Amino acid sequence: MTLIRQNLPSAEEYFKARGHKVTNHGKGFRTNCGIHNGTGQNLSVRDDGAFYCFKCGAKGGDLISYEMLLTGADFVTSAKSLGAWIEDGNTNHHHKPTPITAQQALDILQMESLIVAIALTDYSNGQPISSIDAERLRVAAGRIWNLQRTFK
Repeated sequence: MTLIRQNLPSAEEYFKARGHKVTNHGKGFRTNCGIHNGTGQNLSVRDDGAFYCFKCGAKGGDLISYEMLLTGADFVTSAKSLGAWIEDGNTNHHHKPTPITAQQALDILQMESLIVAIALTDYSNGQPISSIDAERLRVAAGRIWNLQRTFK
């Protein structure tokens, strides 16, 4: 099993394939953030895939990080879905999950709580919760649950 970063799609291809409109901006582009299902172009993405959302604060260094935040999947699953994880028959790789620090856990809780707060604010303002929002809330709840089990 091997990660081959060169197999990752370009950041622009990735977002366009998911139906995002991209607007060139500096050394990258702006688009809507799928993490909080925003409609404005709040997500700044560099050509190398690093991203930052000016609304929900989601950030990461590459498309794998974005995919993990978007789907709640782990690193290997996200890399596989992007075509960058190759099953090469070599089972000698022993990948232990890297423990996260308390600060990383707080950062995850902050982001997931913000997503929940945005959805609740929209709902309290009369906007129904869409199936996409409901799925993202499910992912947020799962990530919060996993953190709670990790630090028990």
